[in-house]
Amino acid sequence: MAVFFTLLGQVQQRVVFTPLLISKLASLLIVLGLLVANRSKLPSPSTNPLALLAGLLDVSGNAFYLLARHATRLDIAVVLSSLYPAATLLLARLILHERAARSQWLGAALCLTAVALIAL
Repeated sequence: MAVFFTLLGQVQQRVVFTPLLISKLASLLIVLGLLVANRSKLPSPSTNPLALLAGLLDVSGNAFYLLARHATRLDIAVVLSSLYPAATLLLARLILHERAARSQWLGAALCLTAVALIAL
């Protein structure tokens, strides 16, 4: 994921959202192709509102990353945006009551430590 963010960080300011739009359209075309190939129906957003919310948060996160990238240094923007697995771990614990392995919590702590060290 950091490679994706690093490549997005190379985008010029005048076309800042174009790569994001292209990547999301490519993903949509792939999913639609898979649905057609499997003869499946397009799922309704009302059937799974959490999936819709996840998609909206993904697009929002990428857009905010691009905005942050153009307002700050690339290394800081990439590291902060790469913390999303720690947020996923925390949300899985809070919402789904899943138990995380000790190594997962250690990884999240290491990520937060890395952010603190970069801030120094």
